[in-house]
This record gives sequence, C-alpha cells and structure tokens, in this order.
Amino acid sequence: MVLETESGGAAPHSPRVQRKRAERQQHIVKTAMDLLAEGRLAHVTVHRLARELDYTPGALYRYFPSMEALLAHMQRVAIASLQMRLTQAVSALPPESEALDRLRAAANAYLQSTVDAPHEMSLIGQMLSAPRELIGDEENRETLPRIAAVLHFVEELIVAAQDSAALTPGHARERTVELWAALQGAVALDKLRRFDATLFSAAKVGARLVESVLSGWGARPRA
Repeated sequence: MVLETESGGAAPHSPRVQRKRAERQQHIVKTAMDLLAEGRLAHVTVHRLARELDYTPGALYRYFPSMEALLAHMQRVAIASLQMRLTQAVSALPPESEALDRLRAAANAYLQSTVDAPHEMSLIGQMLSAPRELIGDEENRETLPRIAAVLHFVEELIVAAQDSAALTPGHARERTVELWAALQGAVALDKLRRFDATLFSAAKVGARLVESVLSGWGARPRA
C-alpha cells in the first residue's frame, strides 16, 4: 500500500487534512495495541507495525517521529481511558453516596480495568515497571501531568473521606500513592492467573488490599 500525500492537494494544516492525520494516528495506535495484546512491548516494533499496517517504516515515521513517541502516545491514551473509567464509576453512584463509597468505587474501577481493558493496563504496568527507561524526559513531560491528574482525582476522594471523618486525618497525597501501589501490585498478579485463577485474581486480592489499607486509615469494616 502506498500512502497518499497527507494534503492531497489541500493546505497541510486544513481541518480535513488534520482530521485525516488524527484518524491515521488512531489507527496506528489501535494496531500497536493489538500487537501488545499478543505479548509484551517487545512485540511492538517499527517494522512489525509497518508490516501490519501495510505501510513503509518511513511512512509510519510521518505520524510518529520515533518508537518512543508512539509508546508515549499509547501510554497517554491508556491513562486517559483509565481516568475516564474511574470518573464514570464515581459519577454513577447516587448523589447521597458516602465519601468512602466513592473512594471504593474508584478503587474497584481500577481493578475492573484489568478485565475491561487488559492491554491498556498491561501497557501502564510495563511502562512503570520496565527495568530500563523506555520514555525519555521530553515525552515524560507530557505524560506525567496526565498521571498526576489521575492521582489528584483519587487524592480528592481521600480528602473528602477524611473531611467526613470516614478516615482518620492523614497526608492525603501520601495515602494516594500507597493506595495506588497496592492496586498496581494486585494488577500485576494477573500474569499469574494461568497457574491459579482464584489465588492470583487481581480483583479479589485487590479488593482485600483496599479494605486492609482503608482499615489502617481508620475506616469501619465494610458491611
């Protein structure tokens, strides 16, 4: 397949050209996510991705200047999807819901994401736990604020639970990181589900961890 020129005779920054470019970028990201579903990040290479898309590697670089830029974009897509799922889970509760119920809903949505969007969660986990740095400082400057936005959302839920006396007073930001670490640790167990689906269930282990953490912060046991 030979790619047509992006402009096709139109101005390079016209709305139509920009829309087509965005659509192709989305298609590239979706294909890369599909490759990720087959294994780890090592499966997502420029040449394999170009072959799947029927592009030349040079054509692929017109949309993402480097593999690092593509991986960073994929990570930002995954983070945005995660934030949407957490927000929707909390918004779905009745307005009179207690602050602690909203915090639990966000935590449960994080765990449910391993079922609803396993490849995206795998990408976030691999990017966080990779032994070598996969994303450089320049790309991280755009990605880190998006991670911070997710953490800030959870931090506000913790503050609300503390203000309502559902939790004892504490450092909300530190508690946010502790809760995230517990959830991410549970999510990492999913790769072991093939050995024992019950023992290594992210949802079950994560739910117990959440209740243990909340109990340590003064929450009453869940009825």
